[in-house]
Amino acid sequence: MGERIYKKIGFFITCFLDIIFPKASYCTVCKRILIDNKNFICSGCLTQIRFANHQCRRCGEIIDSFPCKNCYSFKGFYDEVYSVCLYEGLARDMILRLKYKDDRDISITMAYLIYDILYKNNVCYDFITYVPSSKVRDRKRGYNHSKLIAIEISNITGKPVKDILIRIKDTKPQVLFDGDARWYNVKDVFKCEEPVDNKVVLLVDDVVTTGATVSYCAKSLKEKGAKKVIVASFAKSTLC
Repeated sequence: MGERIYKKIGFFITCFLDIIFPKASYCTVCKRILIDNKNFICSGCLTQIRFANHQCRRCGEIIDSFPCKNCYSFKGFYDEVYSVCLYEGLARDMILRLKYKDDRDISITMAYLIYDILYKNNVCYDFITYVPSSKVRDRKRGYNHSKLIAIEISNITGKPVKDILIRIKDTKPQVLFDGDARWYNVKDVFKCEEPVDNKVVLLVDDVVTTGATVSYCAKSLKEKGAKKVIVASFAKSTLC
Protein backbone atom coordinates (compact mmCIF):
# COMPACT_ATOMS: atom_id res chain seq x y z
CA MET A 1 0.00 0.00 0.00
CA GLY A 2 2.75 2.40 1.00
CA GLU A 3 4.64 1.74 -2.25
CA ARG A 4 1.53 2.57 -4.30
CA ILE A 5 1.06 5.86 -2.45
CA TYR A 6 4.68 6.82 -3.12
CA LYS A 7 4.22 6.00 -6.82
CA LYS A 8 1.11 8.21 -6.97
CA ILE A 9 2.92 11.05 -5.25
CA GLY A 10 5.80 10.66 -7.71
CA PHE A 11 3.35 10.72 -10.62
CA PHE A 12 1.74 13.98 -9.40
CA ILE A 13 5.14 15.57 -8.86
CA THR A 14 6.17 14.60 -12.41
CA CYS A 15 2.95 16.08 -13.83
CA PHE A 16 3.49 19.29 -11.85
CA LEU A 17 7.08 19.60 -13.12
CA ASP A 18 5.88 18.99 -16.69
CA ILE A 19 3.53 21.95 -16.33
CA ILE A 20 6.19 24.23 -14.86
CA PHE A 21 8.97 23.00 -17.16
CA PRO A 22 7.35 21.60 -20.30
CA LYS A 23 9.21 18.86 -22.15
CA ALA A 24 11.61 20.16 -24.80
CA SER A 25 11.30 23.78 -23.65
CA TYR A 26 15.06 23.66 -23.95
CA CYS A 27 17.59 22.96 -26.68
CA THR A 28 17.74 19.18 -26.91
CA VAL A 29 21.39 19.41 -27.94
CA CYS A 30 23.02 21.70 -25.35
CA LYS A 31 20.05 21.75 -22.88
CA ARG A 32 19.91 25.55 -22.84
CA ILE A 33 16.47 26.99 -21.99
CA LEU A 34 14.78 28.37 -25.10
CA ILE A 35 12.61 31.45 -25.46
CA ASP A 36 11.62 30.48 -29.00
CA ASN A 37 10.90 26.74 -29.09
CA LYS A 38 11.14 26.41 -32.88
CA ASN A 39 12.62 22.99 -33.64
CA PHE A 40 13.85 22.73 -30.01
CA ILE A 41 17.38 23.76 -30.93
CA CYS A 42 19.12 27.01 -30.01
CA SER A 43 20.62 29.36 -32.57
CA GLY A 44 24.12 28.59 -31.33
CA CYS A 45 23.77 24.86 -32.02
CA LEU A 46 21.94 25.48 -35.28
CA THR A 47 24.87 27.49 -36.67
CA GLN A 48 27.12 24.47 -36.09
CA ILE A 49 25.07 22.30 -38.45
CA ARG A 50 26.05 22.31 -42.12
CA PHE A 51 22.84 21.93 -44.10
CA ALA A 52 22.69 19.73 -47.20
CA ASN A 53 21.59 22.51 -49.53
CA HIS A 54 22.92 20.89 -52.70
CA GLN A 55 21.53 17.37 -52.56
CA CYS A 56 20.22 15.50 -55.59
CA ARG A 57 16.61 14.60 -54.76
CA ARG A 58 16.80 11.45 -56.88
CA CYS A 59 19.95 9.66 -55.69
CA GLY A 60 20.78 11.69 -52.58
CA GLU A 61 24.35 12.65 -53.45
CA ILE A 62 25.72 16.10 -52.64
CA ILE A 63 26.35 17.77 -56.00
CA ASP A 64 27.76 21.00 -57.41
CA SER A 65 25.35 21.43 -60.31
CA PHE A 66 22.48 19.82 -62.19
CA PRO A 67 21.99 17.43 -63.87
CA CYS A 68 23.43 15.01 -61.34
CA LYS A 69 26.15 12.85 -62.86
CA ASN A 70 25.75 10.24 -60.12
CA CYS A 71 22.22 9.42 -61.27
CA TYR A 72 23.52 7.81 -64.48
CA SER A 73 24.79 4.89 -62.41
CA PHE A 74 22.19 5.10 -59.65
CA LYS A 75 20.90 1.65 -58.68
CA GLY A 76 18.58 2.50 -55.82
CA PHE A 77 14.90 1.58 -55.48
CA TYR A 78 13.64 4.72 -53.74
CA ASP A 79 12.15 7.64 -55.66
CA GLU A 80 13.24 10.72 -53.71
CA VAL A 81 15.54 11.50 -50.80
CA TYR A 82 15.73 14.45 -48.41
CA SER A 83 18.50 14.93 -45.85
CA VAL A 84 18.73 17.85 -43.46
CA CYS A 85 22.49 18.19 -43.08
CA LEU A 86 25.90 16.66 -43.62
CA TYR A 87 27.16 13.97 -41.27
CA GLU A 88 29.91 15.95 -39.59
CA GLY A 89 30.64 17.99 -36.48
CA LEU A 90 27.67 18.58 -34.22
CA ALA A 91 25.26 16.66 -36.48
CA ARG A 92 27.43 13.57 -36.18
CA ASP A 93 27.62 14.02 -32.42
CA MET A 94 23.82 14.29 -32.22
CA ILE A 95 23.37 11.00 -34.06
CA LEU A 96 25.93 9.20 -31.91
CA ARG A 97 24.27 10.52 -28.74
CA LEU A 98 20.87 9.32 -29.95
CA LYS A 99 22.16 5.89 -31.00
CA TYR A 100 24.58 5.03 -28.23
CA LYS A 101 24.01 7.34 -25.25
CA ASP A 102 20.23 7.08 -24.83
CA ASP A 103 19.79 10.83 -25.48
CA ARG A 104 16.31 10.34 -26.92
CA ASP A 105 15.16 13.96 -26.78
CA ILE A 106 17.48 14.71 -29.70
CA SER A 107 15.04 12.78 -31.91
CA ILE A 108 12.56 15.65 -31.38
CA THR A 109 14.88 18.20 -32.97
CA MET A 110 15.83 15.81 -35.78
CA ALA A 111 12.15 15.25 -36.55
CA TYR A 112 11.34 18.96 -36.65
CA LEU A 113 14.27 19.68 -38.96
CA ILE A 114 13.26 16.81 -41.24
CA TYR A 115 9.68 18.07 -41.23
CA ASP A 116 10.88 21.54 -42.23
CA ILE A 117 12.68 20.30 -45.33
CA LEU A 118 9.75 18.08 -46.35
CA TYR A 119 7.30 20.95 -45.87
CA LYS A 120 9.45 23.37 -47.88
CA ASN A 121 9.57 20.87 -50.75
CA ASN A 122 5.83 20.13 -50.55
CA VAL A 123 6.45 16.42 -49.97
CA CYS A 124 3.24 14.40 -49.55
CA TYR A 125 2.92 10.83 -48.31
CA ASP A 126 0.35 8.45 -46.84
CA PHE A 127 2.22 7.01 -43.87
CA ILE A 128 5.62 6.76 -42.22
CA THR A 129 7.86 3.78 -41.62
CA TYR A 130 11.52 3.43 -40.67
CA VAL A 131 14.62 1.32 -41.16
CA PRO A 132 14.42 -1.63 -38.75
CA SER A 133 17.31 -2.63 -36.51
CA SER A 134 18.21 -6.20 -35.69
CA LYS A 135 16.49 -7.69 -32.66
CA VAL A 136 19.88 -8.05 -30.97
CA ARG A 137 20.66 -4.32 -31.37
CA ASP A 138 17.16 -3.32 -30.28
CA ARG A 139 17.46 -5.40 -27.11
CA LYS A 140 20.92 -4.05 -26.35
CA ARG A 141 19.97 -0.42 -26.99
CA GLY A 142 16.41 -0.64 -25.70
CA TYR A 143 14.92 1.21 -28.67
CA ASN A 144 15.20 1.80 -32.42
CA HIS A 145 16.59 5.31 -32.95
CA SER A 146 15.07 5.67 -36.44
CA LYS A 147 11.68 4.69 -35.04
CA LEU A 148 11.98 7.46 -32.42
CA ILE A 149 12.52 10.02 -35.20
CA ALA A 150 9.59 8.56 -37.18
CA ILE A 151 7.30 8.79 -34.14
CA GLU A 152 8.22 12.43 -33.59
CA ILE A 153 7.50 13.23 -37.26
CA SER A 154 4.15 11.51 -36.80
CA ASN A 155 3.47 13.68 -33.72
CA ILE A 156 4.08 16.78 -35.84
CA THR A 157 2.15 15.75 -38.95
CA GLY A 158 -0.52 13.38 -37.70
CA LYS A 159 0.55 10.80 -40.28
CA PRO A 160 0.61 7.26 -38.84
CA VAL A 161 3.77 5.24 -38.24
CA LYS A 162 3.55 1.64 -39.43
CA ASP A 163 5.84 -1.12 -38.13
CA ILE A 164 5.88 -3.10 -41.35
CA LEU A 165 9.57 -3.57 -42.13
CA ILE A 166 11.67 -6.29 -40.51
CA ARG A 167 15.20 -7.62 -40.89
CA ILE A 168 15.05 -11.25 -41.92
CA LYS A 169 18.73 -11.79 -41.12
CA ASP A 170 21.35 -10.03 -39.04
CA THR A 171 24.24 -8.25 -40.74
CA LYS A 172 27.43 -6.60 -39.65
CA PRO A 173 27.15 -2.81 -39.11
CA GLN A 174 27.40 -0.80 -42.33
CA VAL A 175 30.15 1.34 -40.80
CA LEU A 176 32.51 -1.62 -41.32
CA PHE A 177 32.10 -1.46 -45.11
CA ASP A 178 32.74 0.94 -47.98
CA GLY A 179 31.17 1.46 -51.39
CA ASP A 180 29.75 -1.62 -53.12
CA ALA A 181 30.38 -3.77 -50.03
CA ARG A 182 27.63 -1.84 -48.25
CA TRP A 183 25.15 -2.85 -50.95
CA TYR A 184 26.17 -6.49 -50.73
CA ASN A 185 25.97 -6.48 -46.92
CA VAL A 186 22.27 -5.49 -46.82
CA LYS A 187 21.04 -7.08 -50.05
CA ASP A 188 17.68 -8.81 -49.50
CA VAL A 189 17.97 -8.31 -45.73
CA PHE A 190 14.61 -6.52 -45.32
CA LYS A 191 11.03 -7.69 -45.70
CA CYS A 192 7.74 -5.80 -45.72
CA GLU A 193 5.13 -7.74 -43.79
CA GLU A 194 1.97 -5.98 -45.01
CA PRO A 195 0.56 -4.95 -48.41
CA VAL A 196 0.93 -1.23 -49.12
CA ASP A 197 -0.88 -1.11 -52.44
CA ASN A 198 -0.68 2.23 -54.25
CA LYS A 199 0.59 4.11 -51.17
CA VAL A 200 3.30 6.75 -50.95
CA VAL A 201 5.61 5.83 -48.08
CA LEU A 202 7.95 8.07 -46.09
CA LEU A 203 10.94 5.94 -45.07
CA VAL A 204 12.93 7.42 -42.15
CA ASP A 205 16.54 6.81 -41.15
CA ASP A 206 19.09 8.74 -39.12
CA VAL A 207 21.84 8.96 -41.76
CA VAL A 208 22.15 7.98 -45.42
CA THR A 209 25.58 7.14 -46.83
CA THR A 210 25.56 5.13 -50.06
CA GLY A 211 21.80 4.66 -49.84
CA ALA A 212 22.09 0.87 -49.78
CA THR A 213 20.08 0.27 -46.60
CA VAL A 214 17.18 2.57 -47.48
CA SER A 215 17.23 1.28 -51.04
CA TYR A 216 16.68 -2.34 -50.06
CA CYS A 217 14.01 -1.24 -47.60
CA ALA A 218 12.35 0.61 -50.50
CA LYS A 219 12.63 -2.50 -52.66
CA SER A 220 10.74 -4.57 -50.10
CA LEU A 221 8.04 -1.88 -49.83
CA LYS A 222 7.60 -1.78 -53.61
CA GLU A 223 7.39 -5.55 -53.76
CA LYS A 224 4.33 -5.16 -51.54
CA GLY A 225 2.80 -2.58 -53.86
CA ALA A 226 4.10 0.81 -52.70
CA LYS A 227 3.49 3.43 -55.36
CA LYS A 228 6.41 5.60 -54.26
CA VAL A 229 9.05 5.56 -51.52
CA ILE A 230 10.45 8.85 -50.24
CA VAL A 231 13.51 8.65 -48.00
CA ALA A 232 13.99 11.21 -45.21
CA SER A 233 17.12 11.30 -43.07
CA PHE A 234 18.62 13.70 -40.61
CA ALA A 235 22.10 13.48 -42.12
CA LYS A 236 23.86 12.60 -45.35
CA SER A 237 27.32 11.14 -45.13
CA THR A 238 29.71 11.86 -47.98
CA LEU A 239 31.70 8.73 -47.17
CA CYS A 240 31.55 6.01 -49.82
